[in-house]
Amino acid sequence: RALSNYLSLLCQDTFIRGYVDSWTGSEEDIANLRKAINHNNFASPHLIDTDIIVLSPDGSVIFGSKAISNLCSDDVFFAFAQQAYSPAHRGMIWFTDNQLIGQTGSEVEYCFIAAPIRESSFGTSHGYIALRMRQSSLVSMYLVATDEQTNFFVLDANGSIIASVDTMGVTDLISDIHNRTIMQAPEKIDGGDYILYPIKLSNSWVLVSITQAHATTPEMTMKTNTFLLALFFTVFITLAVAYVMSRRFVKPIANMIVQMDNVADGDLSSHVAVNSNDELSQLADHYNRMIDRLQELVTQIVIEQEEKRRAAIIAYQTQINPHFLMNTLSSIRYMIYTSDPKDIDKMILALTKILKYALSDSGEYATLSMELEQLRNYMTIQQFGFDSPLDYDITVDPKLEDCKIVKLLLQPLAENAVLHGLKMQQNNPLLTVTAVALYDNRIQITISDNGIGFDSENVMAQLADGTYTGIGLGNVYNRLLLHYGNNFSFDIESHTEGNTGTRIVIIIPRETNKEIEP
Repeated sequence: RALSNYLSLLCQDTFIRGYVDSWTGSEEDIANLRKAINHNNFASPHLIDTDIIVLSPDGSVIFGSKAISNLCSDDVFFAFAQQAYSPAHRGMIWFTDNQLIGQTGSEVEYCFIAAPIRESSFGTSHGYIALRMRQSSLVSMYLVATDEQTNFFVLDANGSIIASVDTMGVTDLISDIHNRTIMQAPEKIDGGDYILYPIKLSNSWVLVSITQAHATTPEMTMKTNTFLLALFFTVFITLAVAYVMSRRFVKPIANMIVQMDNVADGDLSSHVAVNSNDELSQLADHYNRMIDRLQELVTQIVIEQEEKRRAAIIAYQTQINPHFLMNTLSSIRYMIYTSDPKDIDKMILALTKILKYALSDSGEYATLSMELEQLRNYMTIQQFGFDSPLDYDITVDPKLEDCKIVKLLLQPLAENAVLHGLKMQQNNPLLTVTAVALYDNRIQITISDNGIGFDSENVMAQLADGTYTGIGLGNVYNRLLLHYGNNFSFDIESHTEGNTGTRIVIIIPRETNKEIEP
């Protein structure tokens, strides 16, 4: 490759081309051409001592020693140089001295490489330049890569040996094999006691390396053992470093992931502890501060939401009292003109108890027995407003009387049943209230009447999407939603046809730990 590159520089040099074109054979021409060639020797030093020959376009030698001129002035040499033009040689041809004399099997003394002088790859030739080197110089290039167990041969395109290092006496082996297999350049050739490795060179020559089969030297064994030992220590050190890095980096990261999973599950007290002074420690510190701030914000939001919830509950409770009070006072006013004063006194007493219960505190919960007593006072007042006797029936498991429920839960539902169902039904109006315990630690409260019905499906849909405008049912449903979230059931069964009455079923958790303010 180095020789090819060097020859290309000479052939493409404009000074050399100019001197060859204007060649007269004078001493000045020789000096100028030598100066141009020496300039390229300096610009691109080559690795092997070579002789340089310059031919004119007609093949005559115009530069070179007398010995070279005598050898290279014949037509055979010129014919070889001209072959560089062929596509097979791609502008450069390699040949040997035994090829010039037609004895390809004889020993090689010189090798040649020739190329035309031209301005471009397809330009007109201004002459030819050839390099000549001794076979011994070519051999010296490879001596550093050989030993007693490895020899090499260089074969030209005709299969002739043009350079070799043979310490094992295998020249005959090459002569026997090369015509059949070496020139096809397979990857490896089994030669019995020897292994041949041919390599195709760029100039159509073949470099053959020959090694004894299964041969190992003490030096090779030592190198192999040294390599294996170094490989073992490299693997050991790599694993040790990986373990240390894992302990230092992977474990804290894994711990941080665990703490993040805890936070994702709702544990905002989960902090990360990293005992180091690197980026992981800074990351853990920022993470812990973020969690502390997040916990403060969540606590603040919970407090704000609780305050909003209590305010909404109080607003709903104060909404019930004026509504009921207005209806009751209207009834008392009507009774002044139509009823016995004792009945009016009884009605006012019942109203007083109801107002005292409703206004006694702002607590959110009451026992079931307290709610039932409130309900009885309310029914006492309502019985005076019916032409036919208004009857009611309350059936409650005594074990449930101490259970805590939302305050003012039953009275608005009973008021809704009386005013919108039983008032229109004067034939034995009846209100029924039952409370039973369910198997899953819940309470079922049922309020039913035998009055006229209504479109319960439409009402339930409006309650669910928040568009219901009535006071009683809407008030109770919204307070249940504020207290229990989705942990309750509120269902209405009623129809506008057949006077089948209305049935409201409420299912809430059975609670005994709620505080009741005195």
